[in-house]
Amino acid sequence: MIMQKNNLPKKYKEYFNQVFMLEVSEYFFDPVTAFKNVNKLLKKDGILWLSAHFIYPVHNPVEFDSIRYTPAGVEKLLKETGFEVVDMKPRLANEVELLNLWQNQEKMRPAKLYNRHNWVGVLVKCKKI
Repeated sequence: MIMQKNNLPKKYKEYFNQVFMLEVSEYFFDPVTAFKNVNKLLKKDGILWLSAHFIYPVHNPVEFDSIRYTPAGVEKLLKETGFEVVDMKPRLANEVELLNLWQNQEKMRPAKLYNRHNWVGVLVKCKKI
């Protein structure tokens, strides 16, 4: 089912107990509308399972691969669209290799007081509020 702005079929409003969005959110051109529509699909206190990556190469279909999410970005997006984060688990990478790439090769300056530099994605359990 393709959901565009304001065209969610009424029969699906507050229909599901759980929704799984695994490795699809990078294709949303308008993520706020997409997550608001998912919120409408869920019953009160329904659960959304979301997996999203932050560091990942562009992949097929290339023309639709659009967005990456930091942990803070995921939390803000979910809160803005009517969800409460219940649990967030990281996908981890080798922090030493990542920092070496960023600092030495790319001359980037990662935040010194941030302790999630090895997070390359997240699995989030959230509840409709």
